[in-house]
Amino acid sequence: MHVMLCPHSNSYHYTVEDFSVMLDDLRVIQLFGARGVVLGGLTKENFIDNILLQDLLPHCEGLNVTFHRAFDEVEDQIEALHQLKKYPQIKQILTSGGPGTALDNLIQIEALLYETSHERMHILAASGIDPTNVAQLLEIGVTNIHVGSGVRFGKSFHQPINIEMIRKINSAWYIYCIW
Repeated sequence: MHVMLCPHSNSYHYTVEDFSVMLDDLRVIQLFGARGVVLGGLTKENFIDNILLQDLLPHCEGLNVTFHRAFDEVEDQIEALHQLKKYPQIKQILTSGGPGTALDNLIQIEALLYETSHERMHILAASGIDPTNVAQLLEIGVTNIHVGSGVRFGKSFHQPINIEMIRKINSAWYIYCIW
């Protein structure tokens, strides 16, 4: 289980008070044995908040760290990716490649995959992924996906997960991988 570490849903800009809440939440996440944490933050100018990361990441010992979709709000994702590479704790970036869905941003996701092809860091494609489009992501080299509403009845977070959608994605994944 990877737990989202986010003190509010207003933005990806955090105050000193927000940081304190994040540290408290991180202790609880570790106490209950989560495998990983999904975190991130931006400056008011929508650059990676390196101060936040420098202060927070030392407290993530033993956790698999994913930088969350705040990444989709930066102007230059390639530059942001290079900044995140400085942090060995960050193993994945959760992204749709920018505004919109992963399918809207296939070219950008492919560029990010290229930039991480010989790195310890992976791209975790997200947003709008369902059985009808997962093959397009596989074709450009995506090896990690995050699904949400795309596998729920009515594609709504207010509805339960449709296990048949999960099966279809798994089947597409399997078929693609054996070819």
